[in-house]
Amino acid sequence: MRTSAIAALAAVAILTPAARALPASAAPSQSDDRAMTRLAAQVVSDASAGRQALVNGNTGAARSDIDNALAARDGLAEKARAAGLPMIVPVYEELDDTAVLGSAVKSNANTQPKTPATVRANDADLTFLAIDLDKAKAHLDAAKAALADQNKQSAEDSLAAVGSDLVAESVVTDVPLLTAREDLAQAQKELKSGDRAAVAADLQQASKSLVAYTAAPHAGDARMLASEIDAYAGPGAQRPPGLEGKIEGWWSSVTSWFDNKVH
Repeated sequence: MRTSAIAALAAVAILTPAARALPASAAPSQSDDRAMTRLAAQVVSDASAGRQALVNGNTGAARSDIDNALAARDGLAEKARAAGLPMIVPVYEELDDTAVLGSAVKSNANTQPKTPATVRANDADLTFLAIDLDKAKAHLDAAKAALADQNKQSAEDSLAAVGSDLVAESVVTDVPLLTAREDLAQAQKELKSGDRAAVAADLQQASKSLVAYTAAPHAGDARMLASEIDAYAGPGAQRPPGLEGKIEGWWSSVTSWFDNKVH
C-alpha cells in the first residue's frame, strides 16, 4: 500500500476549515479523483523537473517543464470546476501511481505521527491532502518571469514552492478511514493483477479498520460496510465479476465520511 519516495519535495501547509467549504451536491467519482490526483502529481513532478533542469544549467528544458506544469495545472483546474470544486483540490496518495505526492508528504518531518492510530496507517497519518491551484499557478508564472529576467535562483525558488504549497491536515479520528481507504485502493490493484489472496487480505484489513472507526455520525455506517466487505473477503467468499466496481463504491463511501474533506 505504501508508495516509495522518488523526489525530494518540500513540506506541506495546513488548510483552514473555511477553505474546504463546498456544496454537498458536489461529489466526484473515484475515476474523477484518480484523474485529478494524476494531474496534481504531474504539476508537482514537472515543477521539480524544471528546478532540476535549472540546477543542471539546462534553461531550455526548464522552460518546457514549466509549460508542461502549467498545462497540467490548467487541465486540473478545468476538471475541478466541472466537479464543482474550489481551487484547492483534494488528492489521494493511494491513487498516485507515480509516488510524487507521497514523496511530498514524507519530506515533512512535522507530519510524522507520534503514536500510530491503527495497525496499518499511512506514513504521515495525513487524512487530507490537496493542491492549491491558484498558488501553483502563481509560482509557475513567477518562475517563468524569473527566467525571462535571467534570474535563475528566483526561478528555482518559485519551482520549489510548488511542492511546498501542497496542503495537508490530519484528524486523528479519521485515521481508521484513511487506512481502510488505502487498503481498498490496494485491493483494486491486486484484483487487476489477479492475486485473489492479496485481494482478500486487503479487504479484511479494510474491514478491521472500519470496525475501529468510532467517530460520529458515521460509525454505524462504517460497521455496516465492514460487514458487507466481510462477505467478499472470507476464505470461501465469492469474487463476482462486478467486484471492482463494488470496491470503487466502497472507497467512495469511505471518502465521504472524512471529517476533513472537500466533498
